[in-house]
Amino acid sequence: MATARSIRHARVVGVLADAVVGIDHPPPVHVAVDGTAGGARGLADDLSRVLEARGRRCRRVSLDATGFLHRQGPGQGPIAHRGRPGDDLVVVDGRFLQHPEFQGAWELVVFLREDAGGDRDGDVSRYVAQVDPEIAADVVVDLHDPAWPVVRRVDPAVAGRLRPEVLLDETRAFFAPRAAVWEDHFPDDDAAYGAAVAELGLRAGQTALDAGCGTGRALPHLRAAVGPDGTVLGVDLTPEMLATARRHGRHRHALLAMADARRLPLRAGAVDGAFAAGLLPHVPDPGRALADLARVVRPGGQLALFHPSGRAALAARQGRLPRDDDLLAPGPLDRLLRASGWSLASYDDGPGRFLALAERRGWGPGRPIGTGTCPGAEMEADTIETERLVLTPLCVSDAEQMAEVLADPRLHLFIGGRPATLDELRARYAAMTAGSSSPDEVWRNWVVRGRGDRLPVGTVQATLHRRDERWSAEIAWVLGVPYQGKGYAAEAARALVAWLTDRDIHEVVARIHPDHAASGRVARRAGLHPTADLVDGEVVWRTPGQG
Repeated sequence: MATARSIRHARVVGVLADAVVGIDHPPPVHVAVDGTAGGARGLADDLSRVLEARGRRCRRVSLDATGFLHRQGPGQGPIAHRGRPGDDLVVVDGRFLQHPEFQGAWELVVFLREDAGGDRDGDVSRYVAQVDPEIAADVVVDLHDPAWPVVRRVDPAVAGRLRPEVLLDETRAFFAPRAAVWEDHFPDDDAAYGAAVAELGLRAGQTALDAGCGTGRALPHLRAAVGPDGTVLGVDLTPEMLATARRHGRHRHALLAMADARRLPLRAGAVDGAFAAGLLPHVPDPGRALADLARVVRPGGQLALFHPSGRAALAARQGRLPRDDDLLAPGPLDRLLRASGWSLASYDDGPGRFLALAERRGWGPGRPIGTGTCPGAEMEADTIETERLVLTPLCVSDAEQMAEVLADPRLHLFIGGRPATLDELRARYAAMTAGSSSPDEVWRNWVVRGRGDRLPVGTVQATLHRRDERWSAEIAWVLGVPYQGKGYAAEAARALVAWLTDRDIHEVVARIHPDHAASGRVARRAGLHPTADLVDGEVVWRTPGQG
């Protein structure tokens, strides 16, 4: 057991070192290991040793910012943490290092979730109320068991610098030692699970999914809802959780499988209703999980996001107050659901439970807009071929190749932003393929590939809007820098406009920066013409109306 604990500690320190090494910032780089008890110093010492073993020069500093919590108004902060000439890395440990006095001081903040020992002076409560350090930090490490540290949250910008499997490994490391006694902490929740499942409205013979099923508390209730002729599937990332579910006999109610909720091993539209208890706070990128749930749930199907405690009780358990910008707060959750292909139908955040019900809206790839509103056409994102190119419908797996195609920062000269990481691109493609939540908007996306080698060179997209029972389309395109200047963009855009016109889209528009002459040439060759209209500083180009 001692060896396992040593390995666990070394893995967490290694993850933190990877996050530091990947920082793109001129020296000195300032790293804060922020705690509320006494664990920060030891972890910062170990992190410094690993970084030095990787050839980095580290200066160690310890600070205690407790005084900031009691002082009124701004003041002069300590300067010991600031870099000196010749410094490479400054690794600082201490308490309350995310106090506003330190704003802008750190290139990376690691916050330790640890037992504050009763907080006799109320300093931790005061700090949490002022800052909410878990939300503000770049990396959160659970240190309630100092011998078994686990990375619990990583900011997406930092996650892009880590190996993709890191966050999965850390999730398993958190749940594995807790699996055998998980239900001992919540012995009276069975009725609440049953009531939540009932609100899904499942019928006999249907297919139900429990995403992140854990020990399987919901599986008997889902089986009762769909009956003996229905199908119940339970998926979880942690083998120990599934083993506990089997020990409780819940494998008799469902097919159990180990799987990532962001990459469900199911075909599109295979599920009538999905249940997820406590899933989103434990998923590295909740939007991607919701998008894949939208992929596997049929249009009109339901999703239940459940927890047997309300948000206030959950926040109190973590020693903080609920916030309006929390993941499960009404506004953020509604926006996340809509972006992932869902429509929030009901929201119940009482003292005894949290239950948000959402309906799968929109269409996934290959689903028609609807005959009658678009006469004689089905807007399937089918393959489009040209003399030199093949446009294939976008799917999430395309992110692997497209991340390299889109990696050049020059592509963002006119549109702003930065190249997406692989994980960010996967999440974006998952949301795009899930489809819009509005019945008056449809998304269609293609990867542009060479006709001979089928290697990707860029993407084209069409966002279709219905107004007064007529459809229009706004198109866009992006080609990797090595493939520009060859006429590919014009060839792909022209084929897309022809495809849309054949489906009775009455108008096609594009928005182009006035200084982007190359895109203007592409639009003109695709049959669009500039107008006097400006939207967000971009010129609107249009095809003549189709009547």
